[in-house]
Amino acid sequence: MKKMNNKGFVLVETLIVTVFVVAIFTIVYTNFYPLIGEYDRRENYDDVDSVYGAYWVKKMIQESDYDISCPAAHCTPINAVPSVTFRTINCDALFSDNENKRGVCNHLFSELKIKMAIATTYDLTSLKAATNKFGDINSYGFQNFSQGFKDYISYLPNYKTSSLNGANYRVIVEFEREALDGVGDSIKYNTYANMEVLK
Repeated sequence: MKKMNNKGFVLVETLIVTVFVVAIFTIVYTNFYPLIGEYDRRENYDDVDSVYGAYWVKKMIQESDYDISCPAAHCTPINAVPSVTFRTINCDALFSDNENKRGVCNHLFSELKIKMAIATTYDLTSLKAATNKFGDINSYGFQNFSQGFKDYISYLPNYKTSSLNGANYRVIVEFEREALDGVGDSIKYNTYANMEVLK
Protein backbone atom coordinates (compact mmCIF):
# COMPACT_ATOMS: atom_id res chain seq x y z
CA MET A 1 0.00 0.00 0.00
CA LYS A 2 1.28 3.45 -0.97
CA LYS A 3 1.96 5.94 1.88
CA MET A 4 0.37 9.43 1.48
CA ASN A 5 2.59 12.51 1.49
CA ASN A 6 1.48 14.90 4.32
CA LYS A 7 4.14 17.59 3.78
CA GLY A 8 1.74 19.93 1.99
CA PHE A 9 -0.90 19.57 4.71
CA VAL A 10 1.57 20.55 7.47
CA LEU A 11 2.59 23.66 5.51
CA VAL A 12 -1.03 24.78 5.00
CA GLU A 13 -1.85 24.09 8.67
CA THR A 14 1.18 26.17 9.79
CA LEU A 15 0.17 29.07 7.54
CA ILE A 16 -3.41 29.04 8.83
CA VAL A 17 -2.29 29.01 12.47
CA THR A 18 0.23 31.82 11.78
CA VAL A 19 -2.40 34.00 10.11
CA PHE A 20 -4.79 33.31 12.99
CA VAL A 21 -2.18 34.28 15.63
CA VAL A 22 -1.20 37.45 13.72
CA ALA A 23 -4.88 38.44 13.46
CA ILE A 24 -5.35 37.99 17.20
CA PHE A 25 -2.23 40.07 18.00
CA THR A 26 -3.39 42.78 15.58
CA ILE A 27 -6.80 42.98 17.26
CA VAL A 28 -5.23 43.07 20.72
CA TYR A 29 -2.72 45.75 19.68
CA THR A 30 -5.27 48.01 17.97
CA ASN A 31 -7.60 47.84 20.98
CA PHE A 32 -4.95 48.07 23.69
CA TYR A 33 -2.57 50.69 22.27
CA PRO A 34 -5.10 53.60 22.40
CA LEU A 35 -5.67 52.78 26.07
CA ILE A 36 -2.01 53.52 26.79
CA GLY A 37 -2.35 56.96 25.20
CA GLU A 38 -5.62 57.55 27.05
CA TYR A 39 -3.93 56.61 30.33
CA ASP A 40 -1.08 59.06 29.65
CA ARG A 41 -3.63 61.77 28.89
CA ARG A 42 -5.70 61.03 31.98
CA GLU A 43 -2.61 61.29 34.15
CA ASN A 44 -2.79 65.08 33.74
CA TYR A 45 -6.30 65.56 32.35
CA ASP A 46 -9.37 65.28 34.55
CA ASP A 47 -7.71 63.54 37.49
CA VAL A 48 -9.69 63.40 40.74
CA ASP A 49 -7.97 66.38 42.40
CA SER A 50 -8.44 68.56 39.33
CA VAL A 51 -12.12 67.64 38.92
CA TYR A 52 -12.60 68.47 42.62
CA GLY A 53 -10.99 71.88 42.08
CA ALA A 54 -13.07 72.54 38.94
CA TYR A 55 -16.19 71.66 40.93
CA TRP A 56 -15.44 74.41 43.46
CA VAL A 57 -14.76 76.97 40.74
CA LYS A 58 -18.08 76.01 39.14
CA LYS A 59 -19.84 76.27 42.51
CA MET A 60 -18.45 79.76 43.13
CA ILE A 61 -19.56 80.92 39.66
CA GLN A 62 -23.06 79.54 40.21
CA GLU A 63 -23.37 81.12 43.67
CA SER A 64 -22.11 84.55 42.60
CA ASP A 65 -23.95 87.27 40.68
CA TYR A 66 -21.31 87.07 37.95
CA ASP A 67 -22.81 87.15 34.44
CA ILE A 68 -20.63 85.10 32.08
CA SER A 69 -22.36 86.39 28.96
CA CYS A 70 -21.64 90.00 30.03
CA PRO A 71 -24.37 91.79 28.05
CA ALA A 72 -23.41 95.17 29.54
CA ALA A 73 -21.99 97.98 27.42
CA HIS A 74 -18.47 97.68 28.93
CA CYS A 75 -17.72 94.24 27.46
CA THR A 76 -18.34 92.17 24.37
CA PRO A 77 -20.58 89.12 24.84
CA ILE A 78 -18.98 85.71 24.29
CA ASN A 79 -18.94 84.68 20.61
CA ALA A 80 -20.10 88.13 19.44
CA VAL A 81 -16.77 88.32 17.60
CA PRO A 82 -14.49 85.36 16.78
CA SER A 83 -11.78 86.38 19.26
CA VAL A 84 -14.04 86.77 22.32
CA THR A 85 -14.79 83.17 23.25
CA PHE A 86 -14.10 83.07 26.99
CA ARG A 87 -14.01 85.03 30.24
CA THR A 88 -11.10 84.74 32.68
CA ILE A 89 -12.45 83.78 36.09
CA ASN A 90 -10.97 85.39 39.18
CA CYS A 91 -12.24 86.22 42.64
CA ASP A 92 -12.38 89.97 42.03
CA ALA A 93 -14.80 89.44 39.15
CA LEU A 94 -16.91 86.84 40.97
CA PHE A 95 -17.31 88.68 44.27
CA SER A 96 -16.60 92.33 43.51
CA ASP A 97 -19.18 93.53 46.04
CA ASN A 98 -18.54 91.05 48.89
CA GLU A 99 -15.16 91.23 50.63
CA ASN A 100 -15.72 88.13 52.81
CA LYS A 101 -16.64 85.88 49.87
CA ARG A 102 -13.79 87.34 47.84
CA GLY A 103 -11.36 86.43 50.64
CA VAL A 104 -12.71 82.87 50.82
CA CYS A 105 -12.47 82.61 47.03
CA ASN A 106 -8.85 83.84 46.99
CA HIS A 107 -7.95 81.37 49.75
CA LEU A 108 -9.59 78.53 47.79
CA PHE A 109 -7.77 79.49 44.57
CA SER A 110 -4.50 79.53 46.51
CA GLU A 111 -5.06 76.19 48.27
CA LEU A 112 -6.17 74.46 45.08
CA LYS A 113 -3.19 76.00 43.25
CA ILE A 114 -5.36 77.28 40.42
CA LYS A 115 -3.14 78.78 37.74
CA MET A 116 -5.93 79.81 35.37
CA ALA A 117 -9.70 79.43 35.13
CA ILE A 118 -11.89 80.41 32.21
CA ALA A 119 -15.61 80.28 31.52
CA THR A 120 -16.83 79.70 28.00
CA THR A 121 -19.92 78.48 26.17
CA TYR A 122 -21.00 74.88 26.62
CA ASP A 123 -20.19 74.15 22.96
CA LEU A 124 -16.40 74.51 22.63
CA THR A 125 -16.26 74.82 18.83
CA SER A 126 -15.64 78.60 18.86
CA LEU A 127 -13.11 78.43 21.70
CA LYS A 128 -11.12 75.69 19.97
CA ALA A 129 -11.09 77.60 16.67
CA ALA A 130 -10.07 80.86 18.37
CA THR A 131 -7.38 79.16 20.46
CA ASN A 132 -5.77 77.83 17.28
CA LYS A 133 -6.21 81.09 15.35
CA PHE A 134 -5.33 83.68 18.00
CA GLY A 135 -3.14 81.58 20.26
CA ASP A 136 0.04 83.61 19.72
CA ILE A 137 -1.47 87.11 19.55
CA ASN A 138 -0.89 89.35 22.58
CA SER A 139 -4.53 90.30 22.91
CA TYR A 140 -7.83 88.83 24.03
CA GLY A 141 -6.07 86.91 26.82
CA PHE A 142 -4.86 84.05 24.60
CA GLN A 143 -1.23 84.88 25.41
CA ASN A 144 -1.94 83.64 28.97
CA PHE A 145 -2.73 80.15 27.71
CA SER A 146 0.12 77.72 28.26
CA GLN A 147 0.78 75.14 25.58
CA GLY A 148 -0.59 72.47 27.91
CA PHE A 149 -3.81 74.46 28.35
CA LYS A 150 -4.19 74.77 24.56
CA ASP A 151 -3.52 71.03 24.19
CA TYR A 152 -6.17 70.23 26.80
CA ILE A 153 -8.73 72.44 25.04
CA SER A 154 -7.99 70.75 21.71
CA TYR A 155 -8.30 67.32 23.39
CA LEU A 156 -11.82 68.07 24.67
CA PRO A 157 -14.84 67.16 22.54
CA ASN A 158 -16.87 70.03 21.07
CA TYR A 159 -19.95 69.22 23.18
CA LYS A 160 -22.30 70.06 20.32
CA THR A 161 -25.14 68.10 21.89
CA SER A 162 -27.02 70.15 24.48
CA SER A 163 -26.35 69.51 28.15
CA LEU A 164 -28.79 67.16 29.87
CA ASN A 165 -28.67 69.52 32.88
CA GLY A 166 -29.48 72.59 30.80
CA ALA A 167 -26.01 74.11 31.23
CA ASN A 168 -25.09 76.93 28.87
CA TYR A 169 -21.50 77.39 29.98
CA ARG A 170 -18.41 75.39 30.82
CA VAL A 171 -15.51 76.18 33.15
CA ILE A 172 -11.98 75.01 32.25
CA VAL A 173 -9.33 75.13 34.95
CA GLU A 174 -5.53 74.75 34.93
CA PHE A 175 -3.79 73.73 38.17
CA GLU A 176 -0.13 73.94 39.08
CA ARG A 177 1.07 70.82 40.89
CA GLU A 178 4.34 69.88 42.54
CA ALA A 179 5.73 66.42 43.23
CA LEU A 180 8.99 64.74 44.15
CA ASP A 181 10.85 62.70 41.59
CA GLY A 182 12.76 59.50 42.35
CA VAL A 183 15.78 61.32 43.81
CA GLY A 184 13.82 63.75 45.99
CA ASP A 185 13.92 66.78 43.69
CA SER A 186 10.77 68.84 43.28
CA ILE A 187 9.17 68.90 39.84
CA LYS A 188 6.30 71.13 38.75
CA TYR A 189 3.61 70.14 36.28
CA ASN A 190 0.10 71.25 35.32
CA THR A 191 -3.18 69.36 35.46
CA TYR A 192 -6.50 70.28 33.88
CA ALA A 193 -10.22 69.72 34.34
CA ASN A 194 -13.50 71.08 33.02
CA MET A 195 -17.07 71.12 34.22
CA GLU A 196 -20.38 72.42 32.96
CA VAL A 197 -21.85 75.48 34.69
CA LEU A 198 -25.56 75.82 35.37
CA LYS A 199 -26.00 79.53 34.86
